[in-house]
Amino acid sequence: NEFGAPRGCPGKSSWHPKQQEHTLLGYILAKHFVKVIKRAIELMKEEKDSFYLMPKLKHLPPPQSILAENPREVSQLLYGHEIEDVSSNSSEWELNDLSCRTSFLPAQDHEKVLPSIIVNGLNAKSSNNIMQDRPDSMYAEGWVLDVSKIERDTKKKVERCGGLGYIDMKIALYGIPQSGKLTLWLPYEGPSPSLEDEENASNRFHSLILCEANEKRDDKACRLYRDLLLSVGGVKNPPVTLVNGAGVYLNRPTCVSVEIPPTAIVTSFSSLPLNHGIKTVKGDTIGLLVEI
Repeated sequence: NEFGAPRGCPGKSSWHPKQQEHTLLGYILAKHFVKVIKRAIELMKEEKDSFYLMPKLKHLPPPQSILAENPREVSQLLYGHEIEDVSSNSSEWELNDLSCRTSFLPAQDHEKVLPSIIVNGLNAKSSNNIMQDRPDSMYAEGWVLDVSKIERDTKKKVERCGGLGYIDMKIALYGIPQSGKLTLWLPYEGPSPSLEDEENASNRFHSLILCEANEKRDDKACRLYRDLLLSVGGVKNPPVTLVNGAGVYLNRPTCVSVEIPPTAIVTSFSSLPLNHGIKTVKGDTIGLLVEI
């Protein structure tokens, strides 16, 4: 009943799941996956021609979980939105289009990590070996890609034990007041709408969620909902609210919803400063400028 790590390695605390518990959970999950795979094989044998032409499932049954109390745009982001099916006189749900940028490992799409949306404000030196400590002088020259001290120390310990299967790493953007302003440009990746007001950001962007690294922090640490000065689409100090029911770590909400102001405007890629750091956008895409 002992956690399956060599002696002297981290992860042997009493509250860690034990080896047999991991085995049981894996067995329970595998039973469900095997059942689905067997059904998929049966469908492929029965309908060889039509199986591969089946459209992607877009409509879903109503959510079964209890919906947390959030602004309407946040609830739709988390659970989708309800649509009426007139033909069957029943309600179905549809997921919203979603764009995400993160540097948390294991990030697979390296064109959609945090540096891919930074116009300016990033200290380029911080893109080097993440296992190296970042001195205060580096923070004074801009925002920094970094991990917490606990995260880095833990990673060093597990690497000495062969990694122990941990491939995750909470790489995030860190800053202090001396780091200055960080400017992000969020490309619009949804369907092309037919709009009377092409510049109005709220016609394309319905919600904006910012999340901090899920790590142990004391009450004096920076909080997204109280300690950041934001500008969205050229409008300063938009309303910011905590997201409930998602992104909670050690009983602490780690995500906030930033309102898209009705007067916020979009910005084309071609109008960004010439020295911007965005390398992965093709064509003259429309996006939303966010300053932190």
